[in-house]
Amino acid sequence: MADKFHPDDAKLAFVNSGEMYNRHFVLRNKKPSGYSYVVVSCHKEIVYGKSPILDHFIDAEIGRFYEYNDAFDNLNELHFRRMLGFFYDYDMNYIVDNQELTDLYEMAKLFEAKSVVDFCVKKIICARLGCTLRLPSTPAAATSSSPSSTSSSDSSSEEENDFLSCSSSSDLSSSSSDKDFSSSSSSSSCSEESLSHWSDFAKFDMNFAPMILPRVPDYIKKILKPKKNGLESTNLEKSLPMAKKTPMSILKAELVSELTASLKSEIKKDLIINLKDAVKKDDFLAEVQSKISHRLRADLTLTEEISANLRDGIKTELINDPDLNVGLPRHIRNEVLRDGSLTGSIKQELVSEIKRETLPEFKEDLKDRILVRGTTKDDLVGEIRSKLLNDGELKKKLGGRRPPDAVTIPEESHMTTACW
Repeated sequence: MADKFHPDDAKLAFVNSGEMYNRHFVLRNKKPSGYSYVVVSCHKEIVYGKSPILDHFIDAEIGRFYEYNDAFDNLNELHFRRMLGFFYDYDMNYIVDNQELTDLYEMAKLFEAKSVVDFCVKKIICARLGCTLRLPSTPAAATSSSPSSTSSSDSSSEEENDFLSCSSSSDLSSSSSDKDFSSSSSSSSCSEESLSHWSDFAKFDMNFAPMILPRVPDYIKKILKPKKNGLESTNLEKSLPMAKKTPMSILKAELVSELTASLKSEIKKDLIINLKDAVKKDDFLAEVQSKISHRLRADLTLTEEISANLRDGIKTELINDPDLNVGLPRHIRNEVLRDGSLTGSIKQELVSEIKRETLPEFKEDLKDRILVRGTTKDDLVGEIRSKLLNDGELKKKLGGRRPPDAVTIPEESHMTTACW
């Protein structure tokens, strides 16, 4: 779908499904990562009700419909739903306040909704002139009129084109059907940029069924003569067909110029006053709180700090809990006893340590027992004596000079000790 629109055209665009009460719109907005497209299906019974998809889009964009342009901050959900009311045959004549009509007029210009633009202009002019004529507010009322009224409306629309041709690019469309929508970008003056948009729209794929593209007027095609450095810089005022100037058309042109010059500064002041009363404190605080909580949850550093603090606090509480201090050692002891590998290693260490500690004691005890028993002592002495007598080296040292009986035998106590 991105190939079907101009790259710089980031406003919302109407898409007509052809059904009477089920209108589909393509909401397009410029994001940091590119253009996003959301298809919304609006029904007659929810124009003034709740529409989950539309409400979500409005909340996500903070009520702004045209990128992040501060000039359209006053265009909110109310004006959008009022504009939809025209296409669902609602009677919109109840809107008489100039400020509300001006806001609705800006919204209609943004969406290139010609029928709504005409309605707002006529109402504002009648309010300035003090006329009480009731104007048709819906497309159904306009299309169901008689042939004579149709011809009169055509002539009045021609007069309005004289003074609206340079105030809204929606008047460049030659179609008088109130249900046609155009997706060209809004323009407050007839500049070369608006003409370049028309040339881009002429390159669109006409087989794209859902999109109703505006027909490029013949006099615009004559102006759009390509050159090496771009479009030919011609004066649009001279190229437009000259219409007969009547006193009424001159008066209308003056009134429109006054509106566009004076109401811009008044709109912001009135909006500030109206928004102070319209914004509810609780709703505002709830929205701010939800955004803050969302950002805090997304902050990983803050989450880790909070987790560390909570972990330390829980640890301190567990240490200071008297019941836990009694039950925790018992629980740990039971867990250690259940662990076979841990008890086995501890048992092996204990056995080896006990052996090292008790072995010297066993040796001394065994030595004492051997020396106390007389038979064992005599046998041991006889065995030692026989070994000495049969020792050849000892005989060599003695030189064989003395008989074996003359060999001096060490004392038994010393020999026993030396043996051990």
